[in-house]
Amino acid sequence: MIDGLPAPWRHYSERDHGHVLVASVFPAGHCVEYTSATRRLVWGIVGARQFDSIQVTRMANATTLQPERVAIIGLGRFGMSLARELHDLGYEVTAVDIDERRVADVANFVALAAQGDGTDEELLRSLAVDHSDVAIVAQGQSLEGSVLATLLLKRLEVPWIVAKARTRLHGELLERIGADRVVYPEAEAGSRLAHSLGVRNINDYISLTESSGVAKVVAPPHFIGHTIAELGTSQHAQLNLLMIKRGRRAVVMPHFEERIQTGDELLLVGPDIEIYKFMHPGRELA
Repeated sequence: MIDGLPAPWRHYSERDHGHVLVASVFPAGHCVEYTSATRRLVWGIVGARQFDSIQVTRMANATTLQPERVAIIGLGRFGMSLARELHDLGYEVTAVDIDERRVADVANFVALAAQGDGTDEELLRSLAVDHSDVAIVAQGQSLEGSVLATLLLKRLEVPWIVAKARTRLHGELLERIGADRVVYPEAEAGSRLAHSLGVRNINDYISLTESSGVAKVVAPPHFIGHTIAELGTSQHAQLNLLMIKRGRRAVVMPHFEERIQTGDELLLVGPDIEIYKFMHPGRELA
């Protein structure tokens, strides 16, 4: 049991359209999910579904089936980064921003880039934003702009709306008017950095409590060639190795005799201190 998290909790995995899906489901209705389709960890609320007679599921806010069409309103640093990532993952991206230079910057790699006001209903309809699977309001500087854009996307009946917020109050307002998910990029980035500073090999991190989380780490040189048993995971009672990502293949809930190979990525869940001790045996956390 992990301190601060309800017990018991379950793991499950499956293959979905050729992609490996791994999840840890908590009785409170939360879930940590990893899918090789997006190569990202996601933490959110579980949407119920049957799997091997266990009431587990796909998260209501996860895109494990990779929606084909995503609209991004606003191309600041957050929106620009999203556009590039989504394009690289195979999404069909439509990007809108009032700044001509920003639009020009993404025009070479997104499906459609347009200069204009993200709160202009006629413009969004002309770009078929109302046919998007997901719309992301990435403009968070202007409270009025993000609120109006979210309201408009709701009117256009976009199935899933994600909106960026700068403060909790801003986020609560966006949720009240129809945002299905609110993100706080600055706060989340700060939290991830703070948790990952102690372990240099961390690629991704999701905080579950103040002192525990899920980490995706690159196997360090001293792990290579050793079995999981030899690495001593059993000595870390609260630490779980959920999966080894090996190229395009995933070894789910690996056996103790599985040997770590160069380039392997390990998906670990547990207290931060246990993750640190596992990655840095014999070294005390300062």
